[in-house]
Amino acid sequence: MITAQDNATLARTIYNLFNQRKLDEATIHLTPEIKLITIPLNQNYAGHEGFKKLAEKLVTAIPDLRIEVKNVVATEEAVAIEYIGRGTHTGPFAATSGTIQPTSKKLELQVSEFMKLKNGKIAESRIYFDSAALLKQLGIPKLV
Repeated sequence: MITAQDNATLARTIYNLFNQRKLDEATIHLTPEIKLITIPLNQNYAGHEGFKKLAEKLVTAIPDLRIEVKNVVATEEAVAIEYIGRGTHTGPFAATSGTIQPTSKKLELQVSEFMKLKNGKIAESRIYFDSAALLKQLGIPKLV
């Protein structure tokens, strides 16, 4: 039986693997049909390839990106996680309305994520962050 503690550990494991850039290894903890939604940007990704596409998009824009998990609340079916992403925007960022060229600005973004789990794997993830705060840190005065 999968416990809330197992799910909390799973969520932390995903971010440890991301920080090590072990994306293929991370996908073993995801259902094949995982759905990932970045709420502020209204972007949807699906499956293991979608997970890797989102992660690679972030790492391309912010190669030194590291995730620091601050809080995890878990049940047998879901995980809510709060973390801080830190890094420097030194690569192109493919945004919804175009590419944001590197700004060399340091970023520190607080993120909340809600994960639904199925059979001990992440089946859905909804990612929330303050997009205005992100753009302000990048020195971009308006939404893109």
